[in-house]
Amino acid sequence: MKKILTSLALVVILTGCSQDAPLTKTNNTVEQKALDKKDVFNSLDDYFEEIGNEDMTVSKPNFIIEDKVLNIKFNIKYPDKVEKKMKNTKQAIFYQIEVKKDSANLDKYIKEGKSTFYENDLNVIPKQNDAYVYEIKIPLLKKPSLEEKSHLLNGENYALVFLNEKKEEKNVLFMMDTGLNI
Repeated sequence: MKKILTSLALVVILTGCSQDAPLTKTNNTVEQKALDKKDVFNSLDDYFEEIGNEDMTVSKPNFIIEDKVLNIKFNIKYPDKVEKKMKNTKQAIFYQIEVKKDSANLDKYIKEGKSTFYENDLNVIPKQNDAYVYEIKIPLLKKPSLEEKSHLLNGENYALVFLNEKKEEKNVLFMMDTGLNI
């Protein structure tokens, strides 16, 4: 009888302990999910005004023409809070290079004055020295003359554009000639 009571007490104690552990984990998981929901954004529309402001840096782009392709390479360092938001956005974010409106002479080289859309997935874009490395390849419609080549390589003629999941322009940064240090 003593053995039965001891066994029964041991079962009750162990059952009580095992029930407490999952409750603690469940509470932590619920609390973590509540915190995570605050840090998840549906679209770039939720915070696009923050891009290009407050501590964002963009290196001066490097322009190179190889055959009939214009290569543009630059680095972007986002403020921590913007980087976190971009990494936790449900919908896709895009970017592209756009020819400025007053650079109409370049439209004979770049179709519709725009590069293709690139997804701005910070989980995939390579990172070097705390900055993301962007590389854009714009196919040219024809090989440029020497004079036109200098226009194609001039950053003043371009803008960096951030777009939401519907590919609607949200931010246009006119800094492709100098970079951006705010």
